[in-house]
Amino acid sequence: MEKLERGHLSKVNRGYLLGYERWLSAQGYEQAVVYNSVRRVGYFLAHQQHSGKALSDYNKPDWEGYLAYSRRRGRQMGGGALSGSYLNKIALDIERLQGYLLA
Repeated sequence: MEKLERGHLSKVNRGYLLGYERWLSAQGYEQAVVYNSVRRVGYFLAHQQHSGKALSDYNKPDWEGYLAYSRRRGRQMGGGALSGSYLNKIALDIERLQGYLLA
């Protein structure tokens, strides 16, 4: 898969991201957690859109596919692989997104 362009978050699923940000804040998450979670979920949504899928088409294979993609891709800044800790944060953020969508 080709690399997603930087700066795509302002163009992709803005309404979902703003709603997700408000929901996380209402849940009591710290501002740094909210900021980073919204950014990582934005990358996931951009990946979905790049794959030709809408958020309404979201399902577990998409989540697993995105994690597999994240394991394979290098860091966008500085090269190298993504750390296990960062991959765990992606998985947690996708679980939070599921909570938001079901709320």
